Amino acid sequence: MNEIRFNAAASGYDHPTVMRNLAFAKMYIQNVTVEIPAIPAHAEKLLSVLGKWSVLGVKFLNLHELMYEPGSNAEKMEGCRQSVVTNEGHYTEIDPQSRPLSLTVMQKINQED
Repeated sequence: MNEIRFNAAASGYDHPTVMRNLAFAKMYIQNVTVEIPAIPAHAEKLLSVLGKWSVLGVKFLNLHELMYEPGSNAEKMEGCRQSVVTNEGHYTEIDPQSRPLSLTVMQKINQED
């Protein structure tokens, strides 16, 4: 195994246990990744923790669009919603501010590198 992923959004982004686990994982696993949805309501918190993750050894950020998938925990979250239907006919809702947040995160990371 050469990668492990953590969903830091599920515990507030910088919960002490998650931060310890990120640092611990880096001692044993080559690639430590944080994998989270881009939640517009959490933008400030997300942007503030990027540097902390980097210092702990996080190499990758898998940031995906927030989808309010039927039957998921995300379905109950607050936020703007836009209905979409995939080419396969799957219906879901996305937060239209999720993509702009992803771009903001990429710009911040690019500026700090």
